[in-house]
Amino acid sequence: MSDSDTENTKPHSADTMADFAAQFAEFMKFMNKTGNKPENPPKQSPQNLESLGEIRLEDKLNGDNYPLWINLMERAIGGKGLISHISGGSEPPTANDPGYAIWQQRDHCCFNWIINNIESSLRNEVSQYKTARDLWEGLAITYGSGADPFQVHDLHRQAMTIKQGDMSLESLWNKFQDLWISIDARDPNPMESPKSIEKYNKHTQRHRLYQFIWALDDKYDKIRREILNTDPLPSVRRAYGMVRREAVNEKVLKPEPDSSGIAAGLGAFHRNRPTPAAQTPPEICTPFPPN
Repeated sequence: MSDSDTENTKPHSADTMADFAAQFAEFMKFMNKTGNKPENPPKQSPQNLESLGEIRLEDKLNGDNYPLWINLMERAIGGKGLISHISGGSEPPTANDPGYAIWQQRDHCCFNWIINNIESSLRNEVSQYKTARDLWEGLAITYGSGADPFQVHDLHRQAMTIKQGDMSLESLWNKFQDLWISIDARDPNPMESPKSIEKYNKHTQRHRLYQFIWALDDKYDKIRREILNTDPLPSVRRAYGMVRREAVNEKVLKPEPDSSGIAAGLGAFHRNRPTPAAQTPPEICTPFPPN
């Protein structure tokens, strides 16, 4: 390579390095503007919020059915996976926590579920609570502290004196279920040791068996005696199953006659039957009087 070629190459290399340095400087300038700054988190759009549906109980809280209502409501909220919002199992996040928006949405859902399942006449006195947990505890204080001796006595009296009467077998059983749930809530098991608790529960179940079978109509006397002669005595739930099975079998073996169909058939028969012609009395021959 000649000296002239070397001299021509050096300026060209210098120009290339200068261009590269300028491009690199521009790149670093761009990175300083955008690369070191955290990206703004995407705002949560309504499409990203959860759709948790509705909870509608058949019987709303009316002040007297709290034990049954709270049992059903707790199971319904638990079925949505949000039991911690009423049980206090977890503390709510702080307002600047990234998960606070989701927690607040879920808590508002729980709050609305509870409010929507309370009779409208009771909503004003409980709607001022801030969270679902506060509302849940407020209802427990207002309606759950029903260990009043007169209420407990009246519940036990109803359970001992109720009769089937005009009620169906299913309605009688549901009535007992409501009474026993209320009794358990207001007059709970007072024992402390596991053995004493189990013994008390067995004693209670036996008395409830007696209450149920003696509330039945007399037509169930046969199955009633069969249950009482069973050793050991069945649980009250099993006894209900035995009585119900007996009632179903009795209905199948002895179906009720369709009186309306029979009457309609007889009516049609008589309508289609030809009407006999009017009969005239026979002539009576009278003898001529003697001359």
